[in-house]
Amino acid sequence: EYEARHASYIASQLQRVDDDKITGEQLMLEWEKPLQAIATALDVTTDMSAGYGKSADASVAMANSLTAANAEMAAQIDILQVEVGGNEMIVQETKLLEEQLSAVESLFTPQEARVVREGNDLLLRLIGLRFPTGQYVIETRYFGLLKKVQDAIEIYPDAPIVIEGHTDSVGSDAVNSKLSQDRANSVRDYLIANLGLPESRVDAVGFGKDKPIASNETPEGRAQNRRIDVVIAGRS
Repeated sequence: EYEARHASYIASQLQRVDDDKITGEQLMLEWEKPLQAIATALDVTTDMSAGYGKSADASVAMANSLTAANAEMAAQIDILQVEVGGNEMIVQETKLLEEQLSAVESLFTPQEARVVREGNDLLLRLIGLRFPTGQYVIETRYFGLLKKVQDAIEIYPDAPIVIEGHTDSVGSDAVNSKLSQDRANSVRDYLIANLGLPESRVDAVGFGKDKPIASNETPEGRAQNRRIDVVIAGRS
């Protein structure tokens, strides 16, 4: 029954081409869109210049990695619950961490930031913050987003903060290193000035092009690599 329905669907799509309602190229681009959306959501390459294989493989690999990470985390939670043995203090602390994470996630839209747990640290990937080419001054239109970052930091009142600057691979290592550091410094200075945080609590590091999260071979990938990450350090 499934194969019959599937065959019928494929036939209907090919009929659109036969009826000149859509070209073969348009049909293929239409079918690529869902995979591109999945790849974008997973922060992997959307490069389909040689077909969908590269993007599909990267998406599957990332999905498998996330599934494995979730399974490992679930196993660690199970072990922790056994070790806790009803220790109310640890149970309350775990509950607090979950509430803090939920509170941070609720601050941002998917277009503003991705909230990622990395071990004991919390990473805010500010995908909604952009700088003009070669510049490091924060435009006023991003002040609202940085206010949300301030709100997130206030949820962890004692945690050290690291502002990471990253670039794509275009340009020399020296230029990218300085530009990423300058941009990280700009965000650090803004947060210190507006939150009244001790300077010793907030660090800024420019990594240049050394830590890409996507392929630098495509405009989309390079755009993802040009980013600011805010790391809220957890307990070691």
